[in-house]
Amino acid sequence: MPKSDSGIKLLTAKDIQHFQVKIDDAGLTTYDAFKSLSDKDRPIKGDLLITKDGSIGRAALVRTEEKFCINQSVAVCWLRSTKMNKDYLEYLANSEFTQKFVKDKAQGMAIQHLSIIDYAKCPLPVPPKEEQNEIVRRVEELFAFADTIEQKAAAALDRVDNLTQSILAKAFRGELTADWRAANPDLISGENSAEALLAKIQTEREALKKQPKKQAAARKKA
Repeated sequence: MPKSDSGIKLLTAKDIQHFQVKIDDAGLTTYDAFKSLSDKDRPIKGDLLITKDGSIGRAALVRTEEKFCINQSVAVCWLRSTKMNKDYLEYLANSEFTQKFVKDKAQGMAIQHLSIIDYAKCPLPVPPKEEQNEIVRRVEELFAFADTIEQKAAAALDRVDNLTQSILAKAFRGELTADWRAANPDLISGENSAEALLAKIQTEREALKKQPKKQAAARKKA
């Protein structure tokens, strides 16, 4: 398919994520190229897209009215006459059950490929329509709950990070030990003051610098 600076959106496998068609990020092809394609390469709202090259098996329902086309790395499952709940089919296509089937049928090493003929052989659990609807309702409810937990966890991590930095800042400003210093002035003054301790460390360091030279000289004489 020719690329273009204007025209119709051309979606590839990278534009299809689990449950999401990222049409805004897709490249463009010409109107003439779009018109020359068959219907199988021009999905419409309600169709199910499946990646079959590279990262295989990702599935997403088309929820836009915008015209677009797909390249050979994406397959389309027409759901135009189905009586099944389309959201149920999307959840099923992205489920561990189907993803394991896809993994088992994968072809190729460096770049994996999924044959649509093989994909069509995937067993399809078909509960009553009422149960499909209830499954969708429960999944959406749990997904919303998971999103809430994730947001709360992210906010908690931010608060922990901020608290950590605040504690460290207070520690090195001496705020955490203010009461201790007030209760133990003898331990931070005189020979125990920071200045006295620093002078002692410098004296000991100078002594250590001289000591190795004397030992080395003694070894040479021996």
